[in-house]
Amino acid sequence: MNHRHDTAIELRQGVAERIPSIDCLVFDVDGVLVDVSASYPAAIIDALKTYTIQTFPEKAALAQSLGVNDVARFKTAGGFNDEWDLAYAAALWITWHAFDATAPSLRQYTDALSRAGGGLAAALHVLAQHGAESWVARHCDRDYVVRLAQEYYAGPDACRALFGYPAQFVTDPGRHKLERPLVLAATLEQFKGHLGLYTGRNDQETDFVLSMFHFADFFPRNLRITASSGVKKPDPKGLFALLDSLPHTTALFIGDTRDDARTVQNYRDSRPRSEILFAGITGGAMGDDSRDVFISLGADILAGATQRLLGLLLAARPWG
Repeated sequence: MNHRHDTAIELRQGVAERIPSIDCLVFDVDGVLVDVSASYPAAIIDALKTYTIQTFPEKAALAQSLGVNDVARFKTAGGFNDEWDLAYAAALWITWHAFDATAPSLRQYTDALSRAGGGLAAALHVLAQHGAESWVARHCDRDYVVRLAQEYYAGPDACRALFGYPAQFVTDPGRHKLERPLVLAATLEQFKGHLGLYTGRNDQETDFVLSMFHFADFFPRNLRITASSGVKKPDPKGLFALLDSLPHTTALFIGDTRDDARTVQNYRDSRPRSEILFAGITGGAMGDDSRDVFISLGADILAGATQRLLGLLLAARPWG
C-alpha cells in the first residue's frame, strides 16, 4: 500500500484530500495521549518475575529474561487491550514451561495467539490444542497475577483509589509515576468540543491519568468509553456510542495497537457509509512492528508522534 511521507507523518494514497473534512477526534489513551512505556509493561514484567520466583523458582531465569519487547509481542498478537489479561496470558506461558519442557518459545506462543485471533481466549485455545489448558490454568492463579501487576502499577499510595483495595504484596513506588504526556494540554484545548475517548483503562484509571496531566476537561464523562463501560476494543460499539454523540463530517480514531485499527475496520463493516479514518501512532505498544502492522491493516495515517499529527489537523482547517 502506497503511503506519502511527510517527515513523521505518512498518508495513505487519497487521504490527503480528506484531512480538511476531519472534525471529530477519538483517542485511545496509552501510547497516544500518554507515554506508558515505563509503566504498564514494567508493572507486568515485575509481576511475572515475582509470580515466577514465588511459584516456580526453578524458572526464575525465564522470567528474568522478559523485557518490554516481549510485552509488545502480545500487543502485536492483538486482543490484549486489557493489560491484566495480558499479564495472565504471559503467566500461563510461564506456568506451561514449569511443567512441560517442550512448551513453545514466547515468540512461538504469541504467533500462535495471533493466528488464533488474539486475546486471552486465544491463549486458552492454544493451551487446549496442546492438551495443557486444564492443568496450566489450575496451577496459574489469575487473581494473584493480576493483583501483582495492578499493585506494581499503582503502588501503595494509589492502589485503593485505582483498584479498590490496599497494596498487599508491593511496597515499591507505583510505575504510574513514570508516565508522561504525549500531547500538550494547550493543543487539546483547540479541539475542545470535538473529542472522545475509547480506552482499555477502567473509569478510575482514566480519571486518574486525565487529572494527572490536566486533560479531564477536554473529555467529558459522557464522551469516554472505558473498560467500566462494558465494551472493549475491537468492538465498534464504543465508537457507535461516541460518534452518535459527536456530530461530525469525518471522524478520526487515533490509536497505537492492532485492536485500535480493527475497531475502525469493524465500525466500517457495520456502517459502510460512515466517514471514519484511522491514524496509527507508531513505535508505541507494538514497538518496531507497529508500522508494518498498521499498513497491513489499511491505516489511513501513520504518525510517529500524536502532537505532530494534531499540528497537521490544526493546519488543515479551523477548529473551535
